[in-house]
Amino acid sequence: MSQVNHAVRECWCPVCGSDRTAYESEFRSKRPFLACETLKECGNCSVVFAHPIPSILELDSYYEGGLYYDIVSDPTSPGFVEFSYKLSKSRLRLITREIDISESGRVLDIGAGNAQFGKVIKETFPQITYHALDPDRKCIESWGPWVDRGFTHLDDLPAQTYDLVIMNQVLEHVNSPIEFLKKISTLMIPKAHLYIDVPNGDHRFKPSLEPHLLFWSKQSLSRASKLAGFNPIFCETAGMKLPRARTFFGHSNGSTQKSMLTPW
Repeated sequence: MSQVNHAVRECWCPVCGSDRTAYESEFRSKRPFLACETLKECGNCSVVFAHPIPSILELDSYYEGGLYYDIVSDPTSPGFVEFSYKLSKSRLRLITREIDISESGRVLDIGAGNAQFGKVIKETFPQITYHALDPDRKCIESWGPWVDRGFTHLDDLPAQTYDLVIMNQVLEHVNSPIEFLKKISTLMIPKAHLYIDVPNGDHRFKPSLEPHLLFWSKQSLSRASKLAGFNPIFCETAGMKLPRARTFFGHSNGSTQKSMLTPW
């Protein structure tokens, strides 16, 4: 009797752990990005994710090897610093619209980059204590006196310290988002706030997806925050409509009209 052998690679959602996942598309990239081959969508929480999703060791090797900084804008260049400063002002206006920030509060900025958010918040709240974390030595060397203390590793941060944690454009790079968010919660005092800013479904409009692993929507981001034990206050989107974004980024494969970019 003839026999067919077929190996199936297990695929579990990295957000909710469901095995109800379906093929979305190929993982588009200008060069091989670790072992990522396809995009999968979770039928439970709706997050879209790279598959196979890289391990922490693979990700550490990727970022420490400088491959990430070959494909992104230099965060310390004058033009990018100016852009970051203006964007940080917009983000701070959004945050202060929803919550009160204490003059004596302690703020942590994870993935701080050029730390322009710290500069903006210090201009508004001079007594704030601002800590920044980023693994890139070049970014750290660009920080000014508004950074009260800098860190390169999450494990070096003090527990139960911060009133407000900022996470801009970070959660799309994480392979275990719930564990990561739970770790962040141990750094916060009771009734503290966490602000998350991620691209909204950028797999729909970017021609190359490297180095993002997770592609968020309002639904999936809200679901993840609840699974990690947070109580969402608000979740909003801003930015271009999808067809314009596809034209802007040079990727056109449809014209469904949807709001996109940055769910908060």
